Amino acid sequence: MKKIRIVRFAILFIISLNGQAQTNINLRDAILLSMQNSKQLKITMAKSEIANMKEKEIINLMLPRVSLGAEYRRLSNIEPYAIQFVPPPAPATVLNANIPNTSNFRLSFYEPLFTGLRGFTALRSNQLLVEAAKLDIDKDKTEIYMNVVNTYYNMYKIMLSQTVLEESHLMVESRLKDVNALKKNGMATQNDVLKVELQKSNIELNQMELMTNKAIANFNFNILLGLPDSTVLNIDTTELYATKENGTLYDFLNDGLINRSDLKAQEIRTQVADNAVKIQKGNYYPQFYMSGNLLYANPNQRIFPPEQKFNATWDFGVGFTWDITGLYINKNLVNIAEQNAFMAKTGTDGMEDLIKIDINQAFLIFNQSKEKIKLNEKAVAQSKENQRMATSKFKNQLAIISEVLEADLMVIQSEMNLTNAKIDAELAYYRLLRYSGKLK
Repeated sequence: MKKIRIVRFAILFIISLNGQAQTNINLRDAILLSMQNSKQLKITMAKSEIANMKEKEIINLMLPRVSLGAEYRRLSNIEPYAIQFVPPPAPATVLNANIPNTSNFRLSFYEPLFTGLRGFTALRSNQLLVEAAKLDIDKDKTEIYMNVVNTYYNMYKIMLSQTVLEESHLMVESRLKDVNALKKNGMATQNDVLKVELQKSNIELNQMELMTNKAIANFNFNILLGLPDSTVLNIDTTELYATKENGTLYDFLNDGLINRSDLKAQEIRTQVADNAVKIQKGNYYPQFYMSGNLLYANPNQRIFPPEQKFNATWDFGVGFTWDITGLYINKNLVNIAEQNAFMAKTGTDGMEDLIKIDINQAFLIFNQSKEKIKLNEKAVAQSKENQRMATSKFKNQLAIISEVLEADLMVIQSEMNLTNAKIDAELAYYRLLRYSGKLK
């Protein structure tokens, strides 16, 4: 986290000094900045905190319930009830004195002793959900990582394409000078000049489209990194090409089924669904509890005859309740919980299948991309040789300008294809790492 703050501070400091600054950024720093500023990651981390809080809430519900209460009442006056045990003039014995002012203090506690193990199972389920929430954070970080990689390499592809078109533009301007010189000597026609000018216009049109695409990608990348919209980002290419890890398809499949955070989270949620069945079955059992009270009252109704003074009494006991009707009603709830557990387990199996499909596809595409690089390198060499021969023939008046322009176009296309093949190979490798759970 400290490194993220240093990187962000450095970038913002440069921007503040230069206005619309051109900032160099490497892939590692881009990933760190994106993770720091990701809205989705912050939401996921907040959900993880909520899961931790719910665990404390469940623990609190398992604690004894202790309550303290006080009450004062003013009663209407009544005629005291008295019995004449001794003949008059001896006074009668008052059994129910008139005590209009009553007050009491009560301290009570209630503690469930056995609830069908629902409390402990719910606590275990929440602990599992806390683990799943942490894995969700890892999953979001992987998604952020891959989004940055895609955007980063897309900008790099645009940059390389611009370089190819700049070289092509210089080449076609040279062609235009040569054709104009030949036209003056009567060795080329106006139509030949127009063909070269048309190719120049097409290259300039492609350059304009690339500039627009670069501006869009730059703006989107700034949003992703949490930087000012006007920041001009320059891609640092020193560590752009990753060191490739060799491995068989089986190795990547095995890693994916072991390392994927989303699969681990799904497996944990499957356990939670199984626990939900246990919790629901806990309703079949009687609920045992323990309770007690400490009463300090004036008058205390447990003392006879009543006296207008405070007296303390207490009670303690154990008991149970059993919802007999619930034995029938609960069957449907158990069935629902079992179906939810079945769907969770099936979802886990389905996710494993999708992971295998993704890894297999990514592995084959990555291997194919390496072969495409070799073929495109060969195509570049062939197109340049064809260009050299066409240029030589044109200078010796053995070929027309259309053949030369076609050869130039083939060089441009082959170089663009090679650029795209190299970038696609890098992205294919990162996708393979992502699907196999190795993108850390």
